[in-house]
Amino acid sequence: MLRGFGIELTRAESVLYALVVGVVALEVFVTAGELAPDVRTGARAAVGAICLLGLFESVRLARAIGNLFSRLRECTLWEKGAASALGAILLVEGLAAMAPLTGSDALHYHFTLPAQILREGFRANWFDPHSFFLGLSHQLILAGLAIGSERLALGLIFMGGAASALAIVLVARQWVSGVWPWLAGICFVLTPVVFWQITTSGAPDIWMALFTAVGVLAIQRAAQTEGSFPYVVFAGCCAGGLAGAKYTGLILAGALLCAFVIELRSAGRTVAFFLIALATGIWPYLRNWRWTGNPVFPFLIERFGPDHVNQDVIGAILADTGAADPKSIWRVLQFPFFAAVEQNHLGFWQMLGPLVLCFAPLVVMAVKGTRSWRIALVVWILGTIGIGASSGMARFTLPLLSIALAAALAGVAVLRDRGWRTAYAMASTLVAAYCVLGFCGLLVYARPALAVAAGMNSRENYLRERAPDFYATEFVNERLASEAAGRKVLIPLAHTYYLNHAFVNGKKEELWFLDSSSGAADLYDFLRRNNVEWVLRGGDYPPNQRALYLSLESQGKLLPCGSGVAQDFSGNRIGGDRSVQPLTMMCVK
Repeated sequence: MLRGFGIELTRAESVLYALVVGVVALEVFVTAGELAPDVRTGARAAVGAICLLGLFESVRLARAIGNLFSRLRECTLWEKGAASALGAILLVEGLAAMAPLTGSDALHYHFTLPAQILREGFRANWFDPHSFFLGLSHQLILAGLAIGSERLALGLIFMGGAASALAIVLVARQWVSGVWPWLAGICFVLTPVVFWQITTSGAPDIWMALFTAVGVLAIQRAAQTEGSFPYVVFAGCCAGGLAGAKYTGLILAGALLCAFVIELRSAGRTVAFFLIALATGIWPYLRNWRWTGNPVFPFLIERFGPDHVNQDVIGAILADTGAADPKSIWRVLQFPFFAAVEQNHLGFWQMLGPLVLCFAPLVVMAVKGTRSWRIALVVWILGTIGIGASSGMARFTLPLLSIALAAALAGVAVLRDRGWRTAYAMASTLVAAYCVLGFCGLLVYARPALAVAAGMNSRENYLRERAPDFYATEFVNERLASEAAGRKVLIPLAHTYYLNHAFVNGKKEELWFLDSSSGAADLYDFLRRNNVEWVLRGGDYPPNQRALYLSLESQGKLLPCGSGVAQDFSGNRIGGDRSVQPLTMMCVK
C-alpha cells in the first residue's frame, strides 16, 4: 500500500505506517472472518489472507529493517548504547511475554471470551457483559487462538509495546536529538503499567499507544505535505484503530480529529479522515448495536436501551470502570500530568511514573509554536482531560503517556541547551534513577515469568503459583473430564480461561438475567434453560444469591456430587497470601 502511494520503506516512520495499516487490516479481516459459520476457519482464512498480502512485500520489509539497523552505526556512542539498552529491555520483556497467561483481566475476559467465541460461535454472550467490551485489538488475540497458539496472541501484544517504544523515539526526535529520544523510549518500557501490559497482563490495550503516537506523526506529515492523501489515510487508520479498540479510544480518536482540523483546515481532507476512521473503527459498535440496540452497551442505557436492564450488573460495571466515581475539576486536572491515583483501584498496574509531573515546568519551557508541538499538545491535553472527565481511571491514559514522556524528556534537554548545568545534572540523575529502579522492578516482577519461559519451571507449577482460581479450574476439569461436552457448569469465579468444559459465568456481577428480585424458581429455570448440569460451590454461595441456592438444595434440586479444596490468593496476589477454600460440585436435578 505504501509503495502504491509512492512511499518507500526506507525510514523507521514508514515501517511504523506499514505496521499500523497491516494490523488494522488484520483486525478488520478477522472481524469479517468471525461471521463465518465456523469462526475458527473464518479467522484462519483472514490471517492467511493478510499473510499472503504481506508475503509479496516481505523482502522489501526485511531490507528496510536491515537499513534501520545499519543506520545505527552512524549514531554517536551514547545513542548506540541507549538503543542497545532499549533492545535488551525489550528482549527481557519479550521473553517474559512468552510465559503462560496469568493476567487477571485476561483470564477473565481478554482471552477467555475470544476462546469462547471460537468454541461456541459468534453471538451475544449475556453470561458475561464484558463480551460487549471486546474491541478491534481483541481480534489479534482471536487470530492467535484460532491458529492454536496462545503464545502467538501474547507475542502480538508484545509487538504493540515494542513498536510503541520505537514510535516514542520518533516523536521525541521532532523536538530533541541525541540520546534523549532513546531515553524516552526506555522510560516508557520501564514504566510499571507499561511493562505489566507488555509482559503478563494479556491485555491488547498497549496497541493504542502505537496508534496515538503514529497518528500524531501522520497528522504532522499530512500538514507538511498540504494534505497528502497517503498521510490522511494513515492518520485515519490510527484514529479508527483507537476508536475500535476501546470506548475511551473514541476520546483519543476525537483528539486526533481536532488536531487534524486545526492543522489542515480542509473540509475535504477532514471528511476523508473521518470516513477512513469510521470504516476501520465502527465494527465493534455495529456488533453491539445489532445485539442490544445500543452501540456503546452497557453505557448510556437510559438513551439507547436495551429494554431489560439488570441494575446490579450495570452498577458493578460502572464501579469497575471508574465511570461511577466522583469527578471534581481538581481530580480531572491531575490527568494531563499523570498524577491521578485511584484509591479504589490501587495496584501495580496503575503506576504511570512521576516523570511527566516532575518535568511539567520544563515542558512549558520547551514548547514552541511549531506544528509538531501544537499537534502533540492538542492530543495530549484533550485526550487526558476527556478520559479523566468520563472514566476517571488513570491507566486508561496509557496511550497518551507515549506523547507526554517524549515531551517531558525534550524539556530536560532544554536545560542543557540553556547551560543550566546543575538543573540539567539533577534532571538527568532523576531520569537515570527512574530507569535503574524501573529495570530492577521489571526483573523482580517478571522473574517468575522469565523462569518458566526459559524452561526453569514447569507450566503447571507456574500456573498454580501465579494464576488466580487455577486450583478451582483444575478441580472442575478433572471432575468433568468424562462428561458430555454440551452440558454446562456454572462457575462463580472470575478467571475461567483454563476451563476445558463448557461453562456459564455465575458471578453475581455477570448474570444479566438474574438480579436481586429473582427467586429460587427463577434460578432453577435459568439453570435448566441454559443446560446447566452442575454448579460449583466455592466455600459458600454469593451472598445476594445464597438463599436461592439453599432453597434449591432443600428442595432436592441441587445435590452434592463431588468435593475438593483449592488454594487461592487472599487479597491482591502480589502479596502472595493464600487461603484454603473447600469446593463442592453440586448436581442439578
